[in-house]
Amino acid sequence: LLLNAGRGDCLDGQALHRRLSEAADISAVLDVWEGEPNIDPALHERVTLATPHIAGYSLDGKLRGTHRIYTALCRQLGLPARVSLDDLLPPPPVSSVMLGDALATGLEPEDLLRLCQRMVYDVRRDHDSLLRESHRLGVARGFDFCRANYPLRREFSTLMARLEPGVEMQQEDNEKPALLLRSAGFQVAGFD
Repeated sequence: LLLNAGRGDCLDGQALHRRLSEAADISAVLDVWEGEPNIDPALHERVTLATPHIAGYSLDGKLRGTHRIYTALCRQLGLPARVSLDDLLPPPPVSSVMLGDALATGLEPEDLLRLCQRMVYDVRRDHDSLLRESHRLGVARGFDFCRANYPLRREFSTLMARLEPGVEMQQEDNEKPALLLRSAGFQVAGFD
Protein backbone atom coordinates (compact mmCIF):
# COMPACT_ATOMS: atom_id res chain seq x y z
CA LEU A 1 0.00 0.00 0.00
CA LEU A 2 1.34 3.41 -0.97
CA LEU A 3 -0.34 6.27 0.91
CA ASN A 4 0.44 9.86 -0.07
CA ALA A 5 -1.18 12.40 2.25
CA GLY A 6 0.70 15.45 3.43
CA ARG A 7 1.98 18.66 1.88
CA GLY A 8 3.46 19.41 -1.52
CA ASP A 9 4.38 17.22 -4.46
CA CYS A 10 5.48 14.21 -2.45
CA LEU A 11 5.87 11.70 -5.26
CA ASP A 12 6.50 11.44 -8.97
CA GLY A 13 3.04 10.95 -10.48
CA GLN A 14 4.31 9.71 -13.84
CA ALA A 15 6.52 7.10 -12.17
CA LEU A 16 3.61 5.95 -10.02
CA HIS A 17 1.33 5.73 -13.06
CA ARG A 18 3.91 3.58 -14.87
CA ARG A 19 4.31 1.35 -11.82
CA LEU A 20 0.56 0.89 -11.41
CA SER A 21 0.23 0.14 -15.13
CA GLU A 22 2.95 -2.52 -15.07
CA ALA A 23 1.89 -4.55 -12.04
CA ALA A 24 -1.11 -4.91 -9.78
CA ASP A 25 0.87 -5.85 -6.68
CA ILE A 26 0.42 -2.52 -4.88
CA SER A 27 -2.50 -0.26 -4.07
CA ALA A 28 -2.12 3.51 -4.12
CA VAL A 29 -4.16 5.95 -2.05
CA LEU A 30 -3.54 9.60 -2.93
CA ASP A 31 -4.72 12.76 -1.20
CA VAL A 32 -1.80 14.93 -2.38
CA TRP A 33 -1.23 15.34 -6.11
CA GLU A 34 1.28 16.98 -8.41
CA GLY A 35 -0.06 20.14 -10.02
CA GLU A 36 -3.20 20.47 -7.92
CA PRO A 37 -5.95 21.10 -8.91
CA ASN A 38 -4.87 19.96 -12.40
CA ILE A 39 -4.25 16.39 -11.33
CA ASP A 40 -3.32 13.70 -13.83
CA PRO A 41 -6.63 12.10 -14.89
CA ALA A 42 -4.88 8.88 -15.96
CA LEU A 43 -3.27 8.50 -12.53
CA HIS A 44 -6.56 9.42 -10.87
CA GLU A 45 -8.24 6.53 -12.69
CA ARG A 46 -5.48 4.07 -11.67
CA VAL A 47 -5.29 4.64 -7.92
CA THR A 48 -7.36 2.61 -5.48
CA LEU A 49 -8.60 5.66 -3.58
CA ALA A 50 -8.34 9.30 -4.62
CA THR A 51 -9.27 12.29 -2.48
CA PRO A 52 -8.99 16.03 -3.20
CA HIS A 53 -6.23 16.95 -0.69
CA ILE A 54 -8.53 16.99 2.30
CA ALA A 55 -5.98 16.11 5.00
CA GLY A 56 -6.70 18.55 7.82
CA TYR A 57 -10.25 19.21 6.59
CA SER A 58 -11.96 17.57 9.57
CA LEU A 59 -14.09 19.82 11.74
CA ASP A 60 -11.81 19.00 14.66
CA GLY A 61 -8.69 19.97 12.67
CA LYS A 62 -10.17 23.23 11.41
CA LEU A 63 -11.38 24.27 14.85
CA ARG A 64 -8.10 23.22 16.47
CA GLY A 65 -6.21 25.48 14.05
CA THR A 66 -8.65 28.34 14.57
CA HIS A 67 -8.40 27.96 18.34
CA ARG A 68 -4.59 28.07 18.21
CA ILE A 69 -4.75 31.36 16.31
CA TYR A 70 -7.30 32.69 18.80
CA THR A 71 -5.19 31.77 21.84
CA ALA A 72 -2.03 33.18 20.23
CA LEU A 73 -3.85 36.45 19.51
CA CYS A 74 -5.19 36.61 23.07
CA ARG A 75 -1.67 36.01 24.40
CA GLN A 76 -0.23 38.69 22.10
CA LEU A 77 -2.87 41.20 23.23
CA GLY A 78 -2.49 40.25 26.89
CA LEU A 79 -6.10 39.07 27.10
CA PRO A 80 -7.40 35.89 28.67
CA ALA A 81 -8.63 33.20 26.29
CA ARG A 82 -12.27 32.80 27.27
CA VAL A 83 -13.29 30.11 24.80
CA SER A 84 -11.91 26.59 24.98
CA LEU A 85 -11.68 24.19 22.08
CA ASP A 86 -14.30 22.00 23.78
CA ASP A 87 -16.69 24.98 23.76
CA LEU A 88 -16.44 25.10 19.96
CA LEU A 89 -16.80 21.41 19.12
CA PRO A 90 -20.30 19.96 18.89
CA PRO A 91 -20.89 16.42 20.08
CA PRO A 92 -20.05 13.87 17.39
CA PRO A 93 -22.91 12.11 15.58
CA VAL A 94 -21.67 8.78 16.99
CA SER A 95 -19.63 8.94 20.16
CA SER A 96 -19.47 5.32 21.30
CA VAL A 97 -19.75 1.80 19.92
CA MET A 98 -19.94 -1.50 21.81
CA LEU A 99 -17.70 -4.09 20.17
CA GLY A 100 -17.75 -6.90 22.74
CA ASP A 101 -20.35 -8.95 20.86
CA ALA A 102 -18.49 -8.51 17.57
CA LEU A 103 -15.30 -9.72 19.23
CA ALA A 104 -17.13 -12.67 20.76
CA THR A 105 -18.43 -13.75 17.34
CA GLY A 106 -14.90 -13.89 15.97
CA LEU A 107 -14.80 -10.73 13.87
CA GLU A 108 -11.16 -10.10 12.95
CA PRO A 109 -9.41 -7.08 14.55
CA GLU A 110 -8.83 -5.50 11.12
CA ASP A 111 -12.56 -5.74 10.40
CA LEU A 112 -13.35 -4.07 13.73
CA LEU A 113 -10.95 -1.27 12.83
CA ARG A 114 -12.58 -0.89 9.41
CA LEU A 115 -16.03 -0.81 11.05
CA CYS A 116 -14.99 1.95 13.46
CA GLN A 117 -13.26 3.94 10.72
CA ARG A 118 -16.35 3.89 8.53
CA MET A 119 -18.57 4.93 11.43
CA VAL A 120 -16.57 8.14 11.72
CA TYR A 121 -15.27 8.67 8.18
CA ASP A 122 -15.73 6.60 5.05
CA VAL A 123 -12.99 7.63 2.61
CA ARG A 124 -14.92 5.96 -0.22
CA ARG A 125 -17.41 8.83 -0.08
CA ASP A 126 -14.65 11.35 -0.88
CA HIS A 127 -13.24 9.08 -3.59
CA ASP A 128 -16.66 8.74 -5.24
CA SER A 129 -17.30 12.48 -4.98
CA LEU A 130 -13.98 13.37 -6.63
CA LEU A 131 -14.59 10.89 -9.43
CA ARG A 132 -18.16 12.11 -10.00
CA GLU A 133 -17.29 15.83 -9.93
CA SER A 134 -14.21 15.34 -12.13
CA HIS A 135 -16.40 13.71 -14.77
CA ARG A 136 -19.10 16.37 -14.37
CA LEU A 137 -16.93 19.50 -14.24
CA GLY A 138 -13.53 18.43 -15.53
CA VAL A 139 -10.60 17.38 -13.38
CA ALA A 140 -9.40 20.77 -12.05
CA ARG A 141 -12.87 22.23 -11.46
CA GLY A 142 -14.10 18.96 -9.95
CA PHE A 143 -11.10 18.87 -7.59
CA ASP A 144 -11.71 22.48 -6.49
CA PHE A 145 -15.47 21.88 -6.18
CA CYS A 146 -14.92 18.95 -3.82
CA ARG A 147 -12.57 20.98 -1.63
CA ALA A 148 -14.83 24.04 -1.57
CA ASN A 149 -17.93 21.99 -0.73
CA TYR A 150 -16.37 19.53 1.67
CA PRO A 151 -18.89 18.15 4.20
CA LEU A 152 -18.30 18.20 7.95
CA ARG A 153 -16.19 15.28 9.05
CA ARG A 154 -15.03 14.32 12.54
CA GLU A 155 -11.78 12.66 13.61
CA PHE A 156 -11.35 9.09 14.84
CA SER A 157 -10.58 10.39 18.34
CA THR A 158 -14.25 11.36 18.72
CA LEU A 159 -15.32 7.68 18.87
CA MET A 160 -15.05 5.55 22.00
CA ALA A 161 -14.66 1.88 21.07
CA ARG A 162 -15.88 -0.24 23.98
CA LEU A 163 -14.27 -3.67 24.11
CA GLU A 164 -16.00 -5.09 27.18
CA PRO A 165 -15.56 -8.82 26.86
CA GLY A 166 -18.56 -11.05 26.29
CA VAL A 167 -19.32 -14.05 28.48
CA GLU A 168 -17.10 -16.46 26.52
CA MET A 169 -14.20 -14.08 25.90
CA GLN A 170 -10.84 -13.88 27.55
CA GLN A 171 -9.14 -10.53 28.15
CA GLU A 172 -6.27 -11.38 25.78
CA ASP A 173 -8.83 -11.53 22.94
CA ASN A 174 -9.00 -7.72 23.22
CA GLU A 175 -5.26 -7.02 22.96
CA LYS A 176 -4.87 -6.77 19.19
CA PRO A 177 -8.12 -4.85 18.55
CA ALA A 178 -7.28 -2.41 21.34
CA LEU A 179 -3.80 -1.81 19.91
CA LEU A 180 -5.10 -1.32 16.37
CA LEU A 181 -7.88 1.04 17.46
CA ARG A 182 -5.61 3.13 19.68
CA SER A 183 -2.96 3.29 16.95
CA ALA A 184 -5.56 4.70 14.56
CA GLY A 185 -6.52 7.38 17.10
CA PHE A 186 -9.72 5.94 18.56
CA GLN A 187 -10.47 6.06 22.26
CA VAL A 188 -10.65 2.54 23.71
CA ALA A 189 -12.42 1.45 26.90
CA GLY A 190 -12.93 -1.89 28.58
CA PHE A 191 -9.39 -3.13 28.14
CA ASP A 192 -6.16 -2.04 29.76
